[in-house]
Amino acid sequence: MLAAAACGDDAGPDDGSVRLDGSTDADADVDGGVPAPDIPWLAASVPPVSLSPCRAGWREVTAGDVTECDPYPAGGPAECASGEAHFPGEPGCRPIGDACPSGDYATTVPSDGTTVYVNASAAAGGDGSIASPYAGLSEVPWVSLATGTTVALARGTYPGAVALKAGIQLVGTCVAETTLSGATGSVAAAVTVTSTGEPATVRNVRITDATHRGALVDRGRSLSLEGVLVERTWGQAILAATPGTSLTLRDTVVRDTQSDGSTSGRAVDVELGAHLDAQRLIIARNPRFAVYVGGAGTEARLADVAVVDTLPSTADDTLGWGLSALEGAHVDARGVFLARNRDVAVVAEGPGSEMILEDVVVQDTEPRASDGTFGGAILVHRGARLEATRLVAARNYAGILVSDDGTSVSLADAVIRDLLSTTGPTSGRAIEVAEGANLDASRVILARSRNVAVLIDKAGSTATLTDVAVHDTQPSSDARFGRGIEAEGGGQITASRVLVSGSRDVGLLGLGLGTRITVSNVVVRDTEARESDLLFGYGVELASGAQLLGDHLSIDTTRLTGLYVLADASAEISQFKLSNVQRSGCGDCPDDPHGHGVIAVNGTVRLTDFEVSDVDTCGLFIVSEPGLPGTTSVDVSSGVVERSMIGACVQVDGYDIDRLSDDVMYRDNEQNLDSTMLSVFAPAEAL
Repeated sequence: MLAAAACGDDAGPDDGSVRLDGSTDADADVDGGVPAPDIPWLAASVPPVSLSPCRAGWREVTAGDVTECDPYPAGGPAECASGEAHFPGEPGCRPIGDACPSGDYATTVPSDGTTVYVNASAAAGGDGSIASPYAGLSEVPWVSLATGTTVALARGTYPGAVALKAGIQLVGTCVAETTLSGATGSVAAAVTVTSTGEPATVRNVRITDATHRGALVDRGRSLSLEGVLVERTWGQAILAATPGTSLTLRDTVVRDTQSDGSTSGRAVDVELGAHLDAQRLIIARNPRFAVYVGGAGTEARLADVAVVDTLPSTADDTLGWGLSALEGAHVDARGVFLARNRDVAVVAEGPGSEMILEDVVVQDTEPRASDGTFGGAILVHRGARLEATRLVAARNYAGILVSDDGTSVSLADAVIRDLLSTTGPTSGRAIEVAEGANLDASRVILARSRNVAVLIDKAGSTATLTDVAVHDTQPSSDARFGRGIEAEGGGQITASRVLVSGSRDVGLLGLGLGTRITVSNVVVRDTEARESDLLFGYGVELASGAQLLGDHLSIDTTRLTGLYVLADASAEISQFKLSNVQRSGCGDCPDDPHGHGVIAVNGTVRLTDFEVSDVDTCGLFIVSEPGLPGTTSVDVSSGVVERSMIGACVQVDGYDIDRLSDDVMYRDNEQNLDSTMLSVFAPAEAL
């Protein structure tokens, strides 16, 4: 073997190519090159993510790699006067419901049918006519009102509770000037519905400072709130419960719900089989849950909704969730803006629970107040299902967290970017799939994550990635990691047309027995050393029994090593291209680590149709370490190793170099073969 080390000096073909045994092969086809992976969007580094044309009223924003959509003007939601709101997709503030008229009653009070008038400034004892209105809610004969009756409220504040029969309509003058303040004593809500049939309707009123719920509908009844402000009520602001119950919200604002620290503190609570249909809805500064949808058969449809500034529980500083589908519920949310919620912005939890998201923005989720962990955009677990399209998640402390058997996520046309880092195991991760869950992601950009962009963890956990770009993963707050894509503990990844660029530590990593990564047309490039010590910077690593299989894999510009396979791991790749592997640049490191192309340490590597070029030290490095499991086995065929300091470094006694010479040419290397003992560097540790 040492004698063969001089082969680099032997005469060869005109291009300088030789085999490791010193022979030449004039017929060898080594000049055609390995074709680049077939990724149509690779030159631009941006997959065909489609977030535009934007939803009506939303504006186009250039915030990163693609045009995104924002439901508000450049300055964000406007500060609005009393009785006004800035709804998503609208240019600015406008009245919640009808504008205040010059007269005592709303201009939209029906002129036909039966109308009963109430005026807080009137004398008691009226008959409900416009000339002699009732003076308060207690004077209205609610039980005897005929279906279709409208109760018109003039300006003023109206204490007491309203019990509406089916088909009755309560219409205030306008939200700014008509207030329901609730009742004293033990009542269920300021507004309730007493019978089934046509929806009871409340319009143009403010329900405020009640010591109980704002509105309640249950037992198969129906309620519609249109142009209503519910603020500073207690427990649940609005509750809809039991099968057949229907709640409709239009042009409605729910904010500042009060909680006693127990199970209360839900702004909009839909459960036990009820149905919600909400459009143009703002939910702000409520504790625990902003929109709670729970129970089998419970459904909610949301459109043009803002859920912002949800607060933690006053009891234990946990929660602060924005939108949730729990215990078998179904949520369909389109055109939804979630910002500055706590703990997790969107949650789907439990078998049968399903969340459909389209045209959704989730940003600035805050960590859990109790311990500073989480702060995730979306959590899907315990057997729930999520389908998300046209999603932007920005500046959260985690992106999408998926876990548990039976849980699945389908993600398409999505951007998850600019993640933040704090304490906690999930901090900074764009996507994590664990404990047997499944992810199918296509046309996705993951930019500037922290710690690791994609983690697939534990046996049974799977991810299929198609047309996905992972850019510039940064280290966590403790300066560790910065990995692009990682599978460990038996997790499995299938990657097709995937780009991983600008990672630190490791670009693509597989760890653990049963872990499997299947690639087709994948590029890993510009992997840098980790920030903490300027070590690592591996392009692709397989360790501890992990497997990588596939074709058309390209690794370009890495530190320390391009492809690292060790400890009973294996890689079998056709159409493999590796170039530009550099030493770490760590000035204080012994021997200035090392810059190897393909290294096998008690691992198995099989390459066909390959190129390894421009490597600082060894193009191929074959090592046996007695302290590690597995046997070193490297077989390469139909390829070229060129422009490296040493073409093949072999540190396995008696290794058959014919296994490195099957139609493989070594050219323009300073030395083609060497058996000098070089140090072996550490594998990456599991997260």
